Amino acid sequence: MLIQAHIANAAVLVIASQDSIDISKMVETARTLNPKIVIFIRARDSEQIEIYSKEGWGQSFTPEDELANRFYTEVLKELRQPS
Repeated sequence: MLIQAHIANAAVLVIASQDSIDISKMVETARTLNPKIVIFIRARDSEQIEIYSKEGWGQSFTPEDELANRFYTEVLKELRQPS
């Protein structure tokens, strides 16, 4: 699947799978085909973020954290304070 997605020439890979085994295989394949690729992974919780970080798979985020960051940014914009 990643070969068909031309991952060898891609700058970024975004993974939204919930299955750590799938994620592991995707990261391994992507790094084999393109060692310089930047990988972003959707994590379910902070535990997964820690695991992905320890494995060196890429940057990971939880939807809840990103939503909180977005609220923070938008509130600051509304109040016209620098972030």
